[in-house]
Amino acid sequence: TGSPMHSVASIPFLKVMRVTRVARVLRLARLLRKVRPLYQLLNGVAASLQGVGWVILATFMMLYSAAIVFTTMVGRGYIYDSPDEIPEEAKQHYATVARSLLTLFKLMNDDQSVVEPIVTTWIGQLLFYSFMMLSNWMALAILTSVVSDNMITASRQHDEHEAIVQKQMQHERAKVRLRKILGDLDSNHDGCITELELAQFLKDELQQQE
Repeated sequence: TGSPMHSVASIPFLKVMRVTRVARVLRLARLLRKVRPLYQLLNGVAASLQGVGWVILATFMMLYSAAIVFTTMVGRGYIYDSPDEIPEEAKQHYATVARSLLTLFKLMNDDQSVVEPIVTTWIGQLLFYSFMMLSNWMALAILTSVVSDNMITASRQHDEHEAIVQKQMQHERAKVRLRKILGDLDSNHDGCITELELAQFLKDELQQQE
């Protein structure tokens, strides 16, 4: 068996080896650049992150505002005939703003069991319908529109950049070809093309075509 010092010294080496294995994931970046549709998709998602961040912030503000309303209306018993009629589940879910925030987040993710204590009254049903329309329909529509718009913009910018690059490459190839033609015309390499050199070049071209 090895000595304890040798075992301790081998631990950093093992960590380095594991990090090296994880670094293999970076190879996927090269593959993504080769698959153009996938690269455009990921580029659009990355470009939409800033807009998504604002949507998340707006969603949190909406959740926080709704949590205050639910805590006031449900947690304090305003939707019931008297405070004594507040169900225990309603107290558990909507007693404080923090609890209401967590409960509404669950409701936003389709956990409708948290609204069973409040849908027994018409005011509770109105609160439930209003929150679902705001949180699910509007927030989802805004998020979808922001992501789609940013992805379309990023895809268009990528296509425009690719078109510019292709145009520059074609321009460079045309310059190289033109320089070659001019170099062939200037047989004595004095920087000037005479009528005799031009006539000789055209004659040679005709002979090659024949």
